[in-house]
Amino acid sequence: MNIKARKILKSIRRRSISTTVDTITHVKTTAPVAALTFDDGPHPNYTPALLNILDQYKAKATFFMVGEAAERHKDLVEKVKAAGHTVGNHSWSHPSFIEIDRKKRQEEVRRTEKALNLNGVRLFRPPHGHQNLASRLDLFRLDYKVICWNVTAQDWLEQTPDEMVNQLIGNIRPGSIILLHDAIYRSRLPKPQFNREPMLEALDITLHKLSQQFDFVTVPDLLQYGRPVYTYWNRSD
Repeated sequence: MNIKARKILKSIRRRSISTTVDTITHVKTTAPVAALTFDDGPHPNYTPALLNILDQYKAKATFFMVGEAAERHKDLVEKVKAAGHTVGNHSWSHPSFIEIDRKKRQEEVRRTEKALNLNGVRLFRPPHGHQNLASRLDLFRLDYKVICWNVTAQDWLEQTPDEMVNQLIGNIRPGSIILLHDAIYRSRLPKPQFNREPMLEALDITLHKLSQQFDFVTVPDLLQYGRPVYTYWNRSD
């Protein structure tokens, strides 16, 4: 085997390993598209309000739902799907996946999958953003793409809408995956911002300012616009 062939083979192996253990954080593209994602719902008050805002700006999004909440609000799960948004798996009870064993991780994922009635696309977001190699490999075995983010307004903290708007507008680029929350589910923070009204106001302002510059699409649609960027994501904070 010549040197060029060895380099090609090495590159193929590196890409194969990357797509197995790394995590998608954004997409490399020049197209003016970005993906809004919302974690921890559905919520009986905030999710419908969010859907109204998205509809106003003709924006699509991906909702990473908690199974326990989805089981209680099945009508909202179906409403989100019917509006053309994508639903993803965010575990059954929102534990840190680095603090539970493989059997429990599989149970969390499969129960949520059933509650959401998932078919086709299989997307997962780690609760709290916590992930290590073992949990990532478990999701690979369950045939899920793990989706994290590269833009966030830190809306789980007590912030004003203007503070969140500045973070969003200052960081959204073509191919961005944006993290927000339509609920806060079993937060570990000492003073989590359960009230989603500031986030909803910030989102409304952001879409008003950016909807002429960007198309906001679901994660599966975003992946069609360019090459997914895989990042080694090993986090416990």
